[in-house]
Amino acid sequence: MQKSLLRSVLKAKRAEISHILEDYKPLLAQNTIPELLALLSITDKVAGYYPINSEFDCLFILKSLIKHGIEVSLPVVGEGKVMKFKAWNGDEALLGPGKFGVPIPICEGNFVDPDMILVPMLGFNNRGYRIGYGGAFYDNTLPHHPRAKTIGLAFKNQLCEEFQEEPHDVKLNSIITEEGVFPLL
Repeated sequence: MQKSLLRSVLKAKRAEISHILEDYKPLLAQNTIPELLALLSITDKVAGYYPINSEFDCLFILKSLIKHGIEVSLPVVGEGKVMKFKAWNGDEALLGPGKFGVPIPICEGNFVDPDMILVPMLGFNNRGYRIGYGGAFYDNTLPHHPRAKTIGLAFKNQLCEEFQEEPHDVKLNSIITEEGVFPLL
């Protein structure tokens, strides 16, 4: 299946479940936060993202990590489709419009070299590769952080075995769904 058609199908699948995310938050908190904290045993800086277009909402996860003393950051699009991560304290009032209208931290703050990067996606395969919107922002950014653990956040219904990764696609270390860590091949 062509990637553009596949993206349309995956957007519809994600939209089917994202509207009930509020109902899933207790389950998500139960299944994702402990998994992330276990993966954070040697890390203290996590880059997340501000969810758009029915993406897996990780803001409540980021705010929980802040309560556990973890430094959190959000992406800011830079030159050449490479993102940098700016520190954020969890206060949504300190966010302003960034590129493409995605909120970014507008407060004074440093850019952070994260130990873990939470990655949104339209779909994923069981080998740990994701399909995004096609802008290649994460594929261009992740190689700049080779020591960071990369964790994809998705709903289980976003599994897409038809998706074949390409040479420029970056493999994620783990994928966490509403059911917990998804087993990768």
